[in-house]
Amino acid sequence: MIFSKRRPLSGAILLAVALTQTAPACAESSFVTFRLPHVPNYVGFGAGAYPQYVGSSDIAYGAVPFARVSWGDHRYLEIDGNYADLNLLDDPNWRFGPAGLLRLGRRHADNDAVDALPDIDPALELGLFAGYQFAASSDPRDRWWLGADVTQDVTSAHGGYVASVSVHRWLPVRRYAALGLSLGADYGSSDYENTFFSITPEASRDSGLPVYEAAAGLRDLEATVVFVQPLSERWVAGLGVQYTRLLGDSADSPIVTDGGSANQFVYGFGLARIF
Repeated sequence: MIFSKRRPLSGAILLAVALTQTAPACAESSFVTFRLPHVPNYVGFGAGAYPQYVGSSDIAYGAVPFARVSWGDHRYLEIDGNYADLNLLDDPNWRFGPAGLLRLGRRHADNDAVDALPDIDPALELGLFAGYQFAASSDPRDRWWLGADVTQDVTSAHGGYVASVSVHRWLPVRRYAALGLSLGADYGSSDYENTFFSITPEASRDSGLPVYEAAAGLRDLEATVVFVQPLSERWVAGLGVQYTRLLGDSADSPIVTDGGSANQFVYGFGLARIF
């Protein structure tokens, strides 16, 4: 998910809730993140609750750092938990550059059947992102962001790619606070879908789950709501929730239908210092 940047006391926070290896079961990728306009440099952390793995109904907890470093008028490097991107364009509206994601795997699940499936190692994915942001009014909190990215596994953990698109809206709330709303969708390649949702005959014997083969397709639709509140000129806090609905072969996998859930929630809070 991609947002943009913002000034202190104009309703800005970067809120990240990501999955970490400290959890008993590592989810493949799930975090709430909003990047706000006109904040050139910041550092903070996000913490919260999330599904143990994609399709799980069991909850895990974790925390991650995030940061942004800028140079020039518009170029920046941003790190949001297990996602990072580098904007190469010196343009007030357009964003484009390399992106990377550490897509965490699946192991030690509380669900006994899923735990009997082969472990999935974390995957380092590299790719590109692009975005366009524009102001809806003179208030820096009142703006839109349209974004897309695609990342390819370069470590052979799943061997596939995931492509994402999203649209975000920032709205002013009272004097300084802001409300962030976003919608997004993810598409998984056949290699990705097979790794996370298919069940081979051997895995079926070990787990008791039926044999299943997932094909490439639209993996999910996502909706996110975040409320942010400046605490001072340098500190900002926020709360957020993300709802993801798995679709198609992802939702129909026995990994999801047998003790899991196609409805995925991430809850969290964030605290950032702007400098």
